[in-house]
Amino acid sequence: MPKDQRWGLYILSRLLAPFSNNAWFLTSSVLMLAGLTVGCLYLWQTHKEKILSKPEFKLTQERLIVTHAPKWIASDVVADTMVRGRLHGLNVLDADFSLRVDRAFRANPWVRDVLLVNPSQALGRGVVVNVEWRRPVAFVVVDARKYGQDYPEGLLPIDKDGVLLPQEIPGDEANQYPKIGGVDSEPVRTGHPWGDPRVVDAAKIAILLEDMWHDLGLRRIDVPSIEESKSTEAFFQLVLASGESTVWGSAPGKERGHECSAAEKVLRLRQILKGTGESVSQAVRDVDLREIRWASRGKN
Repeated sequence: MPKDQRWGLYILSRLLAPFSNNAWFLTSSVLMLAGLTVGCLYLWQTHKEKILSKPEFKLTQERLIVTHAPKWIASDVVADTMVRGRLHGLNVLDADFSLRVDRAFRANPWVRDVLLVNPSQALGRGVVVNVEWRRPVAFVVVDARKYGQDYPEGLLPIDKDGVLLPQEIPGDEANQYPKIGGVDSEPVRTGHPWGDPRVVDAAKIAILLEDMWHDLGLRRIDVPSIEESKSTEAFFQLVLASGESTVWGSAPGKERGHECSAAEKVLRLRQILKGTGESVSQAVRDVDLREIRWASRGKN
């Protein structure tokens, strides 16, 4: 074979070398993947609007699976959230879908926390939203004339965080809850903290006593006034159904000096319920829960 022909074959073999054996397989795979990617992108850009407009990608109230609301919530939280959050028709494939649903539910005054928004099942049974509901623990007694139709009974429900809740509990049921009196401040608005630490502290006391509230014959927790709360002698009082009162003392966790802890105070009240040889209301009236001697008795 002439020299120039051999040289030509040599050059051709070098050019085709990358496409031989494993190199050829790798190169063809890369080219195929690139082709598929370009093809998919082209198809998506061409048919994106048509795909996203399909009903199965649109959020509706029926497709929201929300944690069951407790009995004290009378309103339709899901329907209200759909409207106020402008969620109807929201596309589940949107990058901010979960964030928008999360924010919409957090804005509802009955929702304390949003634990989960799971749109992964949207094409199946629905969008799962797990929430923690707020629970009323007490009612703050206020002048009903200041709050009109929203709170006609002059009773404002709060949760354990001191957040003002919507009034959806009938009056006869509201009367079963602990009351908080002596509050001379006003709340910001529904769904927001009252803004008064005395209200939060009173709510803590109400939670500690809620399982024996009626057995003790209690009616109300009175908070110290704003001026009194600045004093080292400020204390909360427990008011009985008879109108008489007994001293609770400092807020839970804020006890002074040798004052009994909240747990020791609760223990003393449980001892009273077990029987003291006198009426429960009289025993509650006569006890000063701050006294450290009750703590030592409780340990014996």
